[in-house]
Amino acid sequence: MPAIAEVLAGQRDTSAALRTHLALLEQERERIGRQIASVRTTLHKTQNGEELMADEVFDGFDHTVYEEEVTERWGRDAYEKSDRWWRSLTDAQKKAFMDEQAGIARDFAQALQDGLAAGSDAVQEIARRQVAWLSSTTTPTKEYVIGLGRMYVDDPRFTANYDKHRAGTAVLVRDAMEIYAERNL
Repeated sequence: MPAIAEVLAGQRDTSAALRTHLALLEQERERIGRQIASVRTTLHKTQNGEELMADEVFDGFDHTVYEEEVTERWGRDAYEKSDRWWRSLTDAQKKAFMDEQAGIARDFAQALQDGLAAGSDAVQEIARRQVAWLSSTTTPTKEYVIGLGRMYVDDPRFTANYDKHRAGTAVLVRDAMEIYAERNL
């Protein structure tokens, strides 16, 4: 957190920095609380066959929390382009985009359960869909796809997104994306 870094650099007094840090953490807790409620509502309505409203699905989802990380990894232009793209979508388009990714993740998990190899035609078709999905926000290069696949395993936040469907799914995704990139990009 920048507030803590400032304390360490001696630019602010400890109490002021900790108050700022506490306020930021409390805001994050509130956002996560909204996300939890949104997921509960989505789960409940899905199980009962009720119609979902887009604002229920996206409450608490804030892509801007990744601004610093995206800027550091891929540059300011990459963040700004992605931000403009995301904000240009309607709620229905945002939901469709996220639903498409969830379907891809579930299909990778099913392929893992079925014992399919990363280089098999069926898994490579899922990898093709993954790269096509990524194409909505960027132009995926060979290096980008391979690097992103590795990040899915190396970064626990990404691993959790895939492994929630079946433990080990992120590894299959990584391997499939690398093979796809080597063959097609």
